Amino acid sequence: ADRTRSDLELDFAAFCRRQRLPPAEINVALGDGQGRSFTVDFLWREQQLVVETDSYEYHQGDVSFEDDRERDLALRRHGLTVLRYTGRQLENEGNSIAEEIRAYV
Repeated sequence: ADRTRSDLELDFAAFCRRQRLPPAEINVALGDGQGRSFTVDFLWREQQLVVETDSYEYHQGDVSFEDDRERDLALRRHGLTVLRYTGRQLENEGNSIAEEIRAYV
């Protein structure tokens, strides 16, 4: 089922299908072991890869920027690789993004 919460997530899911990337879990809650949980946009659990899709609409401002970095650090401490892409990158650098994700999955 489509669990996307934004147009960018929907676009990224379609991008993954077009690029024939393995399916990811979408909008998955993960705990950090310290009582906090984070919902990640895309998760390849076996490969311990998280992809976050960032749009200015949802990630503007200092607080959001800092929260994203705090979450990335917590996820990396638990062995996850975190990659972030913007809508513009998805449009203009799709081949590079697909290549980077393939290196992990």
